[in-house]
Amino acid sequence: MKDLIVTVSDNAKFCVYLLMYVPSQLIGRKKEIIELARIFKPLDSKGYPSNALVLGYPGSGKTVVTKFLLQKLIERLESKK
Repeated sequence: MKDLIVTVSDNAKFCVYLLMYVPSQLIGRKKEIIELARIFKPLDSKGYPSNALVLGYPGSGKTVVTKFLLQKLIERLESKK
């Protein structure tokens, strides 16, 4: 699979890997992010999260919301080291 090159300005180009790309912020998904974060909250106290099942229509944002939250969680855990 080829990289997708996104040009933001004359000076800035970003290489976006279609399967690995996660935007820095998600618009219109605050409710879903909060709900999924609530499920992962026991990770702080118990050391493991509750189970989560994310359902929705194809293309509705399930994967990107999950990846976004997990990326933020990993950043948070790494900053605690």
